[in-house]
Amino acid sequence: MAAKTTCLLGLLLFSWSCSAVAGQDLKTLKSKDSYQIQAGLVGGKGQLAGKLVLEIQVKGKWKFNKKAPVVVNIEGAEQVVLANRKLRKKDVVKLETKRCRFEVAYRTEAKGSYPLLLKFDFVICTDTLCQKKRFTQEYSLPVQ
Repeated sequence: MAAKTTCLLGLLLFSWSCSAVAGQDLKTLKSKDSYQIQAGLVGGKGQLAGKLVLEIQVKGKWKFNKKAPVVVNIEGAEQVVLANRKLRKKDVVKLETKRCRFEVAYRTEAKGSYPLLLKFDFVICTDTLCQKKRFTQEYSLPVQ
């Protein structure tokens, strides 16, 4: 019985630590009644190389229309080399009913704050209607 309890406790701690890392250091860029946009760095957090995380979370009765395209275009900061500047549904790391998460590798030669323009285009729905969301959001990539 003690071995099962220890194993269960270990799994719970591992699960908690993974979920804490997944949402760590994400900054809310935009928050509306139906959705929220967050961005941050993982991996080489704040280093010359790592991963930029962009996450769209829908709120309340809203959910992602998984049949519609999800696109994020990243513009600006030519000093930052991104693995991909046009993110589409095929690039999504996690697409759930309430959350869409992109992770894109970046690299730069020098420390600084690099301004990026993020152009979002996605569709969210309730049981009775859908809304297309299309907007541009600024984000400064912090490299220290």
